[in-house]
Amino acid sequence: MKKAKIWVLALSGHGPSCLDSLIMDHNIMTFLMVDDFGGDTKTQIHFIETMFKISQEPNGVEEIQRISDSWKKLYPKTYKKIESIRPPGDLKSNQIRFAQYLNKGEKGKEISELLFFRSNNFLEVKNATLKLLTILNVSNNLKKRADQFLEIYQKYLEEFTNNSILDTKTSVGNLFNNFLMCEYFGEDKKFFNEIKRLKLLPKHVRFEFISKTRAILVASDSQTTLIGEDVIDKNNNPITPHSYTLVDKSPPFNKKVEIKLDVLEEYFKKAEFIIIPPGSIANQLPLINAIAPKIISWGKPVFWIINSFIHNGEAEVIELVRYFYTKQNGLGVGIKPIILSPKLSPYEFLGESIKQGKISFEIAIHFINEYILQSKKPVMVTKLLMEELEKFPLASKRTFSIIDFILQKPGEGGIRYSQEQLKRIFELITDIVRKEKDTNKTVEFLRKIFGDNMYLNQSYLEESSKEQLPPII
Repeated sequence: MKKAKIWVLALSGHGPSCLDSLIMDHNIMTFLMVDDFGGDTKTQIHFIETMFKISQEPNGVEEIQRISDSWKKLYPKTYKKIESIRPPGDLKSNQIRFAQYLNKGEKGKEISELLFFRSNNFLEVKNATLKLLTILNVSNNLKKRADQFLEIYQKYLEEFTNNSILDTKTSVGNLFNNFLMCEYFGEDKKFFNEIKRLKLLPKHVRFEFISKTRAILVASDSQTTLIGEDVIDKNNNPITPHSYTLVDKSPPFNKKVEIKLDVLEEYFKKAEFIIIPPGSIANQLPLINAIAPKIISWGKPVFWIINSFIHNGEAEVIELVRYFYTKQNGLGVGIKPIILSPKLSPYEFLGESIKQGKISFEIAIHFINEYILQSKKPVMVTKLLMEELEKFPLASKRTFSIIDFILQKPGEGGIRYSQEQLKRIFELITDIVRKEKDTNKTVEFLRKIFGDNMYLNQSYLEESSKEQLPPII
């Protein structure tokens, strides 16, 4: 089939990894969020802002002045462009995954492991970073500049993070990306081209930061306003979906950040449909809230892959259904996506796996405990969800419980959606969208294939083979 042109809303966090097979084989465009502010990412941002500050103001402290002079020598003209440094965490997550697809054998595995590595011992971090640069075969000049950058960062850790609340367990991937961003201050196209040249991101995937500046994520629960992605992640009270907003990083945190409108318009023009991937809803709702009117006026199908687990503090799936299907200020955005959910709830899947001898009861309990430790709870996506959906007839009509789970090894996440199956589903959807052109007709066609019970109708697929629709197994 001709490659699909798909806008995966935002590739942030680990949830979208279930789409990797689709992403590697089709023309994908996506955004990276700019509000990550937890752990080492927060320290990396503080480092850049500190370098900017001490480069602007004489301090009088000899050691700090030496750090300032070293920074200005390394970046004599570009250090003023601090606003263009975006948080590196989401970018690193994508590189860790895609490096293994783009680099064969042990090389890909080693690159991913180095990007993932973090330590409180900066000598270990420095050696791992220089090793990464060697494996990536960067120029001697870039390696020399990286060495200078690392020396400055080490002095920063010594002078500015003692007795602070900042995380000093430095991530090699974050540090590496922070360095490259400083090398390409404000020149996003050159920055992403270099990362793709190094085989850390697929060349055919269009990555863009959502805005030209770093942002702060603001949201609210029933009790208080929450400022900062790190604060929101730790919150246990359900957050109101409409409250997720990206704002300027400066107090009083009420000025909305401008999304790259030129990129947005290009995505709308080129994409055949949009996928809202699974994962933390904090990675998708700020963008959805900002561009919902444009999505509605665009008129092409939007597919939402619901989460099988939700974090404490996130709205329940049925609450998000209500929000997506209601068009009223504060109550909903009205984008009315086609909903793709798993055939079984996580508990049901693990139960079936035990019955079939694929997994022991002890391992199943271990998987569930892993999620509980991450403050996650399983979504009951089958019977209970269908009963709730009856309150929303259009949403019920547009819901298809067709996704399979696959088992992973202990320590790798327990269970996840099948990559290969989702790839085939969206290849099928691409053929349908190309024929039917609008959302309602696409839904009607999908119901013919999957049946009124929203499950896979294999016999229809076999009858439709003449139409060259790819099978789903």
